[in-house]
Amino acid sequence: MKFGGKHDFATPRMVQQTLDGFEPAVLGDPDAKPARELDRIAAPTPGQTLSVTLVCSEFTCRCPVTNQPDWATIEIEYEPNYWLVESKSMKLYLETYREEGIFHEYLAQKILDDFTRQIEPVTCRVTANFNTRGGIAISATADYYRPTELHLVTEIGKMVDEEKMTI
Repeated sequence: MKFGGKHDFATPRMVQQTLDGFEPAVLGDPDAKPARELDRIAAPTPGQTLSVTLVCSEFTCRCPVTNQPDWATIEIEYEPNYWLVESKSMKLYLETYREEGIFHEYLAQKILDDFTRQIEPVTCRVTANFNTRGGIAISATADYYRPTELHLVTEIGKMVDEEKMTI
């Protein structure tokens, strides 16, 4: 695989494909900083089922009320469409929350929204399992699925049937 120099990519930063690998924008860049942008690489078999799970067991953010630190394990499960997330960019993305005050439930939804907007998976589930604090452990899960053409036709058919109309 080639690991090239610095690249200036639009959001989401697209990783250039080469015949012998890829040139990620963040991986191999010693000056890479935490950012809310995700690099993506081509999925090995677009259109076929592949399940990917990312687990970050060292996630930290802050309570938005008390500013106390919160620790969590973040799990991102997704079925790629055309893109995979480049893992170092995911690590740097999660690092942006280190000093941010955010409610646990909002965090799961925000990560899901950013991930699905930039990586465009078929399905995605983000689970934020927060450590116990004050005697309570919180787990928040946010889900996404991309409607397929068949799904949309089925839903339109149901709506038409409900109106006693035919297509």
